[in-house]
Amino acid sequence: MTHSPFAADATSFITTVRLRPRGSAPRAARRVVRDACTRSALPDALIGHAVRVTGELVSSSVRQARSAIDVHVELDSDRVTVRVHDRLA
Repeated sequence: MTHSPFAADATSFITTVRLRPRGSAPRAARRVVRDACTRSALPDALIGHAVRVTGELVSSSVRQARSAIDVHVELDSDRVTVRVHDRLA
């Protein structure tokens, strides 16, 4: 897993990780999202939804793409955006 966090400005936080297509990837992706969200004042329910959706997307990538998976998390004061990219052959 590679990890590259940086703050884009005073109100946002961005991090990207690259995961191997393994059974542990969904758990690692959920942890990245949860850890990133602890920096915010987002409601717990929103954080929980983001964590669950991320796990499902990464699980699908592991099953179908079987290639490296990039998880990109962007936070600002009132939202979290998660992007999951794989290289489906």
